[in-house]
Amino acid sequence: KVVVDQLVGAPIYIYTYYVITHFGKEYMSTASTNGAPDPSLLFRDTCDRATEMLPPTMLRHWTLWPAVHTLNFYYNPLHHRVLVQNLVLVGWSAYLSHLNNGGLLMTPEEEVEVAETVELHRRESIRHQHSTSHAEIHIKGTANTSPLATTAAASSSSDSR
Repeated sequence: KVVVDQLVGAPIYIYTYYVITHFGKEYMSTASTNGAPDPSLLFRDTCDRATEMLPPTMLRHWTLWPAVHTLNFYYNPLHHRVLVQNLVLVGWSAYLSHLNNGGLLMTPEEEVEVAETVELHRRESIRHQHSTSHAEIHIKGTANTSPLATTAAASSSSDSR
């Protein structure tokens, strides 16, 4: 029963979730900006996207749910099992929503690489802002080039003539 659920039920559920939520989101956003989209074309694109996302999602599904069910059946009393499954399901549904709304499917190594790249860009941006602010302070400290000072200097020189 569990094997059939994991091999048949779960892929159908996840595929259907991706198709329905993505189709609805894209239909509403396209309709609000460009008028009514072609539903058959949008449905085909949505199905292609769901088919592409299904294998990596199923690998993550099979990493999480067998462990949850095993621990739940062996260690939780009968009256708490549904609660545990529902709590994990809330997190799983949030994860599916994240993926369906542009979240990335990456290996942990790829996630580390992306995080390092983002951190590197953040540090370079801070370093650039820091060097720019020092340059502005240096310029302001050596010569008063503000528009107000320039206007005042010009009017005082014209008054002395």
